[in-house]
Parts: sequence; structure tokens; C-alpha cells
Amino acid sequence: MRKGVSPIIATVILIAITITLGFIVYNSSNEFIAQLAPAPYCERVSFEAGINQEGSVYFIEATNTGNEAIKGFNLQIKDNLDNIDIQKIDLILNPGQSISQEINLGDINDKQLSLIPIIENAEGTPMACDYVFAKPLNAQITGFVIN
Repeated sequence: MRKGVSPIIATVILIAITITLGFIVYNSSNEFIAQLAPAPYCERVSFEAGINQEGSVYFIEATNTGNEAIKGFNLQIKDNLDNIDIQKIDLILNPGQSISQEINLGDINDKQLSLIPIIENAEGTPMACDYVFAKPLNAQITGFVIN
């Protein structure tokens, strides 16, 4: 009498391995495909913004002066050691609209701040513009404005 794995058990094991490999390939390719999404067209984005401090509370005040709706900002905070922290600011700013919104910043003394707009790409997915569209802010919080 021969000893071994029955054909039914072997089939079940092969199906389980195939399904597991399928999930692995799907998850890996899903992240890769998401990276291939078209970049947003940021040349039409124009805004003025500033950060004001009232006591220990910070407010972002922004006006959309362009023709593209802004879906938020990435606030880039860079310290003296060139460590970069990105804080996402969720807001919707339609063309011609102004907004003031409270944000949590923590200690930003001696740090360089830049705002990067987030707009929708051709597929309607909100994406941050490239860093070349970042607008630097003066790190002295006194109600400064960027154009």
C-alpha cells in the first residue's frame, strides 16, 4: 500500500497556495498602480495664505486666487537638521473663496514652513502638488502672508 497525500488534500493545498499568492500580487500591484495615477495640473493654482497666532492657538488663513479648487494643504515643517515633517491640513477652498481654520502646530520656532496645495488630478483623486509649487512661509508667526 502506497503512502502519500490524497488527491483531494493536494488539490485543496494547491488552491490555498494559489489564493494566497493572488492576494500578495494584488496588494503589491495595487500600491504600484496607485503611484501611477496622473499628477495634478498645478500651474493654475494660485493662493494667498498666512498663519496667525492667537495665544497658543494657530490659524491658517487662505484665499484661493486661482481657477482651481484647493482640497487642502500639506504644511512642510523643516528643522535645522533638515528633518522634514508633513502635516496635512484638510479644507476645501473654491476659487475666490477665503477661509480661516484652526490648526495644531506645536513648537515651530527656528523652523522653515512651506505650504503645498492639494488639488484633484484628472481622475478626481486629491493629490499634493509637486514640491516646486511649495510656497515658503516666514517662521516668525505674526500674521505673515505668502503670495
